[in-house]
Amino acid sequence: MRFNINLINEYLAYIFIASLWATGLQAFEGVTYFRLIGIVIFLFWIIQKMGLTAIRAKPPLMYISRKTIKLYLTISIFLFIILLSITFNDLPTISNMQTPLMFAGMVLILSDILNSTKKLHRAAKILYLSGTAIAIVLIYQYFTGISFLGITPHMAKGYFRTIGISQNVNNVALNLAIVLPLGFFLYEESKSFPKKIMVIISMIIILSAVLTTYSRGAMITLLVISIYKILSISKIHQKVAAISVAVLSLALLSLILPTGSFLNRFMETPKFLRLFSSDWSQLYLSKEFGSIWGRYQASLAGIEMFVRNPLIGVGHGNFANSVPFYSNISTNRAAHNMYISIFAETGIFGGLSFLGIWYLTLSNLNSSSFQKTEDVFFLNVKTGLIGFLVGGLFLSAQYYEIAWLYVAFSIAGYELYRKKVSEDNE
Repeated sequence: MRFNINLINEYLAYIFIASLWATGLQAFEGVTYFRLIGIVIFLFWIIQKMGLTAIRAKPPLMYISRKTIKLYLTISIFLFIILLSITFNDLPTISNMQTPLMFAGMVLILSDILNSTKKLHRAAKILYLSGTAIAIVLIYQYFTGISFLGITPHMAKGYFRTIGISQNVNNVALNLAIVLPLGFFLYEESKSFPKKIMVIISMIIILSAVLTTYSRGAMITLLVISIYKILSISKIHQKVAAISVAVLSLALLSLILPTGSFLNRFMETPKFLRLFSSDWSQLYLSKEFGSIWGRYQASLAGIEMFVRNPLIGVGHGNFANSVPFYSNISTNRAAHNMYISIFAETGIFGGLSFLGIWYLTLSNLNSSSFQKTEDVFFLNVKTGLIGFLVGGLFLSAQYYEIAWLYVAFSIAGYELYRKKVSEDNE
């Protein structure tokens, strides 16, 4: 039977990218649609690479650059160190390995399937448009408090924190924040004035949706992205568009958000710091700062984990369970810092290889070939990734979906432009 496996894989990739926003929806018990679609696309990709169809494909590693091989190798080393940390700490291998393996597989497969500029840009548009749809769901949840597809926003100190159809609040908030810069790519690509206006409206929707999550880590990410973007924009009309989105969003939000609860949420941190420096005992007893206090203690515990287990850590996925043994906290807590979490769980080599993945990804996006073409798309992918890396200081974001998708974008894009430069030089 003859069928175009390449086309099937391409559209499966688009469906998979859209499903990145639905990590909270389960296809059946214990398996989300996100993972299910990932398994399907993996099977079709294997069929394609094995040449079991009438259309044969080149092996994915045959014609790639040394730079890309170095990034694949770094990801492989990271996976191997994770396996060592799991093995030496006697943890369940399958449950603790499946997430990093899934994201590594996503990078390999999508960077191979999205092998043309058209496919890459189409994937980015699907990511952005599906993200805008989720942002609308978040705003709807914020005003109604109604669950969507069985997932309900939760109440915190008198206000709803929206979640969409993701696995948690901070996940959807940070993912939306780092997708926001792609709006500038769509704005630049739009040729008509009405389309440009629609893009600006969609960016306001996404920004508003992030704020309805009350995620402080995502807010910091937005601030970093905004500052970096405005400073890096060279064209006046783009700079005006960026500032306009920020001003209009803040004006709109001042009307629709309950200012008291919103400001109180973000003023907790400076209040915490003042009390931290003046009266430690009152801080310990205060319930008002439970979240910040817990994060502070978890961070100290994570540093202690790393100091005591510098080579292999306490085991991948074992941070929260280990916190009571390394701190005064009696309950399990996440680090809310992806760097502390990775170094504590996998040791020095796991932490360095994790940092290496992001360094090499940014190196791809900073390559001279991108700069020569002045590609707006990759400049905005880079902007989102920088926001993610800063946001990771405040959230356990090591396996947030969009950031790893950007790794695949950087590989596919670098290989495309390397090929183009090579052809131009011939």
